[in-house]
Amino acid sequence: MNNAIEKRIASLHTMKNARVIGSLMLAQLVFGIFLNFFLLKPIFNFDAQSSQDSLHYLIGSCTLLALLLSSFNIFYGLLIPRSNTDNSNNGIILIVIFACVGFMLCTLEYIKMTEYITYASSLAHQPSETITAGHELIRKTLANGRNEAHYLSIIVSSLSILLFYVIMLRSNLLPKLLSLFAIFACSLQLIAVGHTLFNLEIPNLLQLPIVISQAIVPIYLLTKGFNTAPVASADSNLQPSYK
Repeated sequence: MNNAIEKRIASLHTMKNARVIGSLMLAQLVFGIFLNFFLLKPIFNFDAQSSQDSLHYLIGSCTLLALLLSSFNIFYGLLIPRSNTDNSNNGIILIVIFACVGFMLCTLEYIKMTEYITYASSLAHQPSETITAGHELIRKTLANGRNEAHYLSIIVSSLSILLFYVIMLRSNLLPKLLSLFAIFACSLQLIAVGHTLFNLEIPNLLQLPIVISQAIVPIYLLTKGFNTAPVASADSNLQPSYK
């Protein structure tokens, strides 16, 4: 009786963790799209008529939202059910480490973005004839610094998510096909963003699967939760031999 109650409590706790992870993933997808395609647009498209106060307020809001979304990756590792991942403790630690590094790189990205916007907005308020090649070089250098931190943050965070799905596959916490597709999508994301390391344009088509997987997985977790059924070992499937 006590064992049944303990199993029921553990099952409810696991379902709660699955729903929390699913909710965070869905929020990360929705607000990530909102951040990159709506909130950041006025910042990078500012002109000399832009208000400094409104610009700084918008940068601060974007920074807080970006850091919040980046921190979700840490919780993915912390909320994985330990009862089903006894052989993946090192992998879970790596998830948290990569997520923390990604969070720090995201912080660096927005520090560099603030530096770039502050400098570029000061140039925008100067007469064009006073802007020299040196000014343009500094602006380009600051922009490149922000972009490098941005892409490194995506690469490290993608590694964290990739490890998460590898553990899902090994521990049978998600359907095999869903885990394999998510691993495939994360791998394509890494390949796509990796183009920036060679000064190449990102092939946006390679990023489509990650959008699909990051939409399907949270919906599955919210409705079905984790699969906590014990995984049958290879030995248990062998038929006894008689001599």
